[in-house]
Amino acid sequence: MELAVAYQDEGKFRCIFFTEVGGIIDELDVMDILDINAESVGMDGIYQPCTTVVFLPDGNSCISVFHRMQRKHYQFIYDFKNKQIVGKLYNVELESITSRNFPVKSFFSHSTKTVVTFYRIGYCVTYTSES
Repeated sequence: MELAVAYQDEGKFRCIFFTEVGGIIDELDVMDILDINAESVGMDGIYQPCTTVVFLPDGNSCISVFHRMQRKHYQFIYDFKNKQIVGKLYNVELESITSRNFPVKSFFSHSTKTVVTFYRIGYCVTYTSES
C-alpha cells in the first residue's frame, strides 16, 4: 500500500509518496511541474496547505493546488512510480473567491469517474483526465 502527503513549505508546494513502512517512493516538487512562484504562502492561524492529493483506481494520483495570489486552481494526474505527469495540466481562474479560500479535500468518484475537490468556502472543482 502506498501513502501520500501533500504539503506547503513557505509557499512551495510539495508531495511525498511513501510505503506503509515509511520508505520514500518519490518526493515531488510541484512548483517545478506547474512553473509557478512561491508567493502563495500559508495564512496565519490556518494550517491547511492549499493542496490535496488523492489516489486513483489506476494506481496514479491526482494533485490539486490553489495559488492564493493568482486565485488559480491547478490540477494534474501524476504517476509517482514512474515520476511523470500523465496527460495535461489543468488550471482555472477562480475570480469569484477570496485569497483566504483553499482546497480542503479531494476524492475520486467511482460513479462519475471524476476527481472532486472541495474548497473551504462553498466551492468545488470537478476534474476528469480529459479536462
